[in-house]
Amino acid sequence: MRPLVVEYPEELPGLLKMTEEQFAAEVRFLAAAKLFELGKLSSGKAAAMAGLGRVGFLHNLADMASMPSICMMHRSKPKSTPLPSLLHEHMSGK
Repeated sequence: MRPLVVEYPEELPGLLKMTEEQFAAEVRFLAAAKLFELGKLSSGKAAAMAGLGRVGFLHNLADMASMPSICMMHRSKPKSTPLPSLLHEHMSGK
């Protein structure tokens, strides 16, 4: 495996009540899980990236399945009025 350096605030593992090793493992797992979710990695490659066996990786993913995920794309889109409604409002003089 090739190493990847990720910069983060020094106090971050402590704030998360993790050791540096636990934090590194968590970041590796979450990166692998996201790449797998996006279809960019197979479960086997994602497991290897996370430092786990394939079954263990899939088991950990299943444990995370109950957690709500964040999709910033949906949150950052401004609410828009559908075009037919805008046309109707315009035509009716509203």
